[in-house]
Amino acid sequence: MTQEEFQKTMALLSAYYPFSEVAEETVNAYWLKFRDMDGLQFARACSIAVNESEFFPSVAFLMKSVRSEITLEGVLVELHDILRIPHGQSFSRNEYHPVTQQCLDEIGGKASLGQLSEEQLRRRVGNLYKYAISGIKDDAPKIDKRIGETQSIGSLLE
Repeated sequence: MTQEEFQKTMALLSAYYPFSEVAEETVNAYWLKFRDMDGLQFARACSIAVNESEFFPSVAFLMKSVRSEITLEGVLVELHDILRIPHGQSFSRNEYHPVTQQCLDEIGGKASLGQLSEEQLRRRVGNLYKYAISGIKDDAPKIDKRIGETQSIGSLLE
């Protein structure tokens, strides 16, 4: 986002909270936190804050509002961020959107994620995203390996 977009959104946010004084240091801290974010995404987060909070929103509240919605491209960006983490280095799943976490689980984790080509990743995540965003889980029974010996139908009917 540009600094101009940020300033317009912050000015509008301040207009919704006329009794809240926002220090210049606070505005600078918000800019440092949100400058890499898309301007429209930041504006939507501020809009959510206005609708849900009586008080001027904290950085944490705005981040939570941003994370409440995510696009397919957003999931792909977060998955690429995970791929950039060096092998063997740990990462906190809580830093990523729940939809991204669910897609990562369904793919089989970071190791399996790294084995997919870009085209395979887009196709797989595209399919998973539709279910994850709507909260639908694929709980259908799966065909799995049999455990134990096979039995004849006659012995099963006895």
